[in-house]
Amino acid sequence: MNCINFKKFLIVACLTVLEISSVFAQSEVTVTGTVVSAEDGSPLIGAYVTFGSTGVLTDMDGAYSVSAPAGTVLGFQYIGCEPQEYTIPSGSSSLVYNVALRNDASLDEVVVVAYGVRKKGTIAGSV
Repeated sequence: MNCINFKKFLIVACLTVLEISSVFAQSEVTVTGTVVSAEDGSPLIGAYVTFGSTGVLTDMDGAYSVSAPAGTVLGFQYIGCEPQEYTIPSGSSSLVYNVALRNDASLDEVVVVAYGVRKKGTIAGSV
């Protein structure tokens, strides 16, 4: 009889551990929103929204939707703009992050020519 009682105890203990771990598991949070330009408010088509080792692109309206666990860092990037990061807080099943990306001030004006790229001030004559 001791063997049967021990098996019952072991099964109950395993089920209890599984129940406790499911309570403390991080739930998925659905994050939606739009990515726009901070200068004029126009939607940024194809902005990259990263989370973990994956990411999505914004659509024609600058909208995106991702599902990630609480505590995940969302990164927002677009060519010529300063990247931004936000951490998904716990406690809700859905959030809305509307992000306005500013132009990167460290970029210089450039002119693309047939034989390379030159700074705007170094080009002489008509190109």
